[in-house]
Amino acid sequence: MLRRAFFFFFWNLYDWLGGWLLLGAMSFVLSLPLVTAPAAWGALLAAAARVQRESEITPALYWHDFKRLAWRSTGLGLILGLGLALCAINIGFYLFAAPVAGWPPVARFVLAGLFFWLALFGAVGLQLAWAFLALQDLPLGKALKRGYRVLGAHPFAALAMALLGGVASLPLLVSVVGAVLMLGAVWANLFMAIAGGVIEHYEALEDQRERDRLAREGARTWTQQRVLDERESARLRRHDRGWSDIFKPWQLR
Repeated sequence: MLRRAFFFFFWNLYDWLGGWLLLGAMSFVLSLPLVTAPAAWGALLAAAARVQRESEITPALYWHDFKRLAWRSTGLGLILGLGLALCAINIGFYLFAAPVAGWPPVARFVLAGLFFWLALFGAVGLQLAWAFLALQDLPLGKALKRGYRVLGAHPFAALAMALLGGVASLPLLVSVVGAVLMLGAVWANLFMAIAGGVIEHYEALEDQRERDRLAREGARTWTQQRVLDERESARLRRHDRGWSDIFKPWQLR
């Protein structure tokens, strides 16, 4: 699953780099009032979902997604802000508050570390929920449930991809222009890559189970075989690409 997510992350950014630069600028402008920042982020995730589905991204579609997901994105933004604020208060309390000053330092750091990891896992899970909301147009509650179920099933893969996003963001932070235009696109594609990688991972497992069932029953038809082969071919085409595709992208179109 991690390999699938990495390839989605890289190619979805690379193939649509020009579009991401434009949408990054739009997202930055729409985020300036701050209260609209969650809606702008949700629309950026929706653009990543369109790329994941091999569709196009345009300013008009971005604006449409901004309005379509505005309320649900705002709700997720409030949940994220409240959760991070509560964790930050607890971390500060166990590190600096007078009532716990007499506690053993190890106990205080352990408790502060516990809330740090709660904040990290909570934020990643919520961003995965946001990605599924944009990808599958889910209601808020169902998106949250799906995001945290995926995090619970693949915690190390999700954290590894989040670490990759942090590393990929470092060069962008050196340049104000780079951070404004591409930072949001990097993180939107990263969380969408995890969501898309998980979906494809389970689709591949289901297809393999179907192949095994048909082989056992001996009732396989050419139509059933063709459907399975076409899905497998689509999966390979989306992520099984090499270095030559970077330097000769026109051959893929």
